[in-house]
Amino acid sequence: MKILEAITLLKNSCILNDERIRDDIKLSPAEFNGIMSLDKGEKITCHSLSGKMGLSISRGSRVINKLLSKGYFKEEKLKSDKRCSIISLTIEGIKAKQKINEIIEGCENKIISKLNAKEIKETRKCLIRLIKLMQE
Repeated sequence: MKILEAITLLKNSCILNDERIRDDIKLSPAEFNGIMSLDKGEKITCHSLSGKMGLSISRGSRVINKLLSKGYFKEEKLKSDKRCSIISLTIEGIKAKQKINEIIEGCENKIISKLNAKEIKETRKCLIRLIKLMQE
């Protein structure tokens, strides 16, 4: 098997896992990314959050508005500039992120439970090397 074939199979498996997580919480890929882009207690402008999500400001605003309407984000208007909002996770957003992280942790445990310590270290090292090679 070629390396890229193996990467594609692994990527597809990970995508299926992400889809199961998103379906469970009823999130679009962009909404999933939005929740995962914020940490508990973090407060960030819409503009900065759009950048963290890798989206244009207009697309980021639409995603943020959906997460606000679903109750995962809360918004505070700045007194100095009413056009700018500060976004943070609500209690529901924190719970959703915790649930996502639990599912991801379960997937990680499924992988590492079948490897010994040396194999885990070698696998991580190889993956990091492949990522660096692809970013060159």
